[in-house]
Amino acid sequence: MRVHFINSDFAKKYPDGVKGFLRGHQKALDFIFRNPRETTKIWMKMADIKLPEAIVLKTWDFYRRSQLVAKPIKGMQTTMQDAIEFKHLGLWEESHAPPDTETVKKEITFDPAFSQLI
Repeated sequence: MRVHFINSDFAKKYPDGVKGFLRGHQKALDFIFRNPRETTKIWMKMADIKLPEAIVLKTWDFYRRSQLVAKPIKGMQTTMQDAIEFKHLGLWEESHAPPDTETVKKEITFDPAFSQLI
């Protein structure tokens, strides 16, 4: 599973872009689940996967399309705080900022409204 994060300032500035991205992601998932064999061939080629196609095709047995619907995630704030506390996710450090950009450390927050944009 892949999780997408977005900065709230960016989402406010480019709401149509965010909506388009989220809709595109959902359409890609629709394609994947409607066309598992074709998707498997594309994935194997693009990722240079050397396993037999039959094994890779089994990947689609682990998820149902209904499990991957964009929707608010309960407990995301706690999950994010735990990820930071246990060093699975770090806050943006000023030392990583581009030299021409002024940055400020911000607490990571989750706004469930973003999942309702699509």
